[in-house]
Parts: sequence; C-alpha cells; structure tokens
Amino acid sequence: MYMCPPDSSYRWRGFPVQFKLHEMNLIYVQKIYGLIFGALREHSRWSVIRFDLHVPRGGCLCSGSISKFIDSVKSQLLAESLASRAKGGRGHDPMLRYVWVRETGASGSIHYHVAFLLNRDAYYGVGNYAKLHSEDANYSDLIAGRICKAWAAALGLHWREAMRGVHFPERPVMSLLRDSEMITDQVSAVFYRLSYFAKFRTKKYGDGWRNFGMSQLR
Repeated sequence: MYMCPPDSSYRWRGFPVQFKLHEMNLIYVQKIYGLIFGALREHSRWSVIRFDLHVPRGGCLCSGSISKFIDSVKSQLLAESLASRAKGGRGHDPMLRYVWVRETGASGSIHYHVAFLLNRDAYYGVGNYAKLHSEDANYSDLIAGRICKAWAAALGLHWREAMRGVHFPERPVMSLLRDSEMITDQVSAVFYRLSYFAKFRTKKYGDGWRNFGMSQLR
C-alpha cells in the first residue's frame, strides 16, 4: 500500500517532499534518502512502519530513552527469530533499519516520530493492534505490541501503560519492493512521508538532546 504524493508537492532532487526546502533540514533529508536506497541495495522486500511515541502519564523520559527503545525492539526481534529457528521455522532476519526525530509540542511536551524498515519476508505489517486492548492480549503476538513493550522498557512502565503513548497513523505500513513495477511510486510515497521528519518547525536545539537518529548505512 502506498499513498501517492500530491502533484503539487515541493521537490528535492526530483523527489516529492512535504515542505519548502528552506523549511527543512536538508542533512536529514539526505540521510533519509540514504536509508531508503541503502536498504533497497541490500534487500529487495521491505515493510516500512510509521508511528509516533508520546509519553503517557507516569512515564520517565530521558535523553537516552529512545536508544533504550530501539535496543529493546532489536532484542525482541532477534529473540523471536532465534525461537522460530529453534522450532524448525525459517526465522527470517528482521533486518531492522530505523529513523526517528524528536519534536517538542507547544506545551513543551516531547514526542518522537519513528519509521522502521523491516524485512518483509519476516514482517508484513503491524497486525490488528486494536486487539492489544483486550484483557488477554499478549504484546508478543504483534509487532505493534512489541513496539509498545519496547516503549514501556524505555519509560519504566508496563506495556499496557506505555501503549497509551504509541500512535499508529492511518495506513501505517508501506511497501518497498525492489522488483515491483510500482517501485518508483513506492519510493516516492515513502520518501514523501518521511520528509515530514526533516522539518525545522517543532525541533528544539541547544538542550543537549539529539533531534535525529538513524541506523547505520551499510
């Protein structure tokens, strides 16, 4: 699934973006470009998952919380892959790639915009995350639940409490399929959507916290 960017979109090197170039951190734009095309060079099938992280009441956010979140996701996905192989399954490498930005709202509250790139052979989507609200839900049944669990680990909360701070927007999952005849449209849609991360507005500078983070290019 992809959402076609408007024909009236601003452009960066021919790619659609959501803001005028002077309204964006072009270093971030370049890094997002590198993330997408680096992933496609390495593997042909990706799921791109877009979500936001807010801090619910009781959560303790520090400058290292987002790193703890990423580390927790990596650990969970690796454990799941190893468990699958131990049971005779294929246990695909999740191949997690990510990008995040920190933003500060008008009230001073901090939140994060995050995108994961995952091996589509291992993760096709986030699952029906509405099921996480049921009393007998297990966070490990869905990638959405694992995201909630990781955010909980970062904030010192139970995963159900942290779930209140995890938001999946409309159509949170996009595809990048290198061998598809739709790959040009898919790349344009993903790049356009992630270009939102690069806007200057709502970024806070000079407080010692990082505003941007990304997995290392390979």
